[in-house]
Amino acid sequence: MAEDKILQKLEDHDKQFEKISVKLIEHDELLKPLCEDVKTLKTDIKNIANNQEQMITILKRLDEDRIFTHEWVRRLEKDVEDTKAKTQEHEVEIKKMKTQLNIA
Repeated sequence: MAEDKILQKLEDHDKQFEKISVKLIEHDELLKPLCEDVKTLKTDIKNIANNQEQMITILKRLDEDRIFTHEWVRRLEKDVEDTKAKTQEHEVEIKKMKTQLNIA
């Protein structure tokens, strides 16, 4: 009789283990798409990081170009101002020469 109870308990445990096994298999099936999504997500994140790295590199280059262009424009403006000043000096000198030569 005690043996029957033990056997019955073992059968009950076997049924419970079978239910647990079925649930584990169900969960495995449910997790497969999630694992694929995680792999895809990792790939997407790497792609985004690479794209951002490229954008940062481009922005750095643009900023450097902006700095160099600003300096170049500043030098050109200085050259233009120097040329204007020299032109005015030359005009004054030419007027003096014309006056002395009685041309003007």
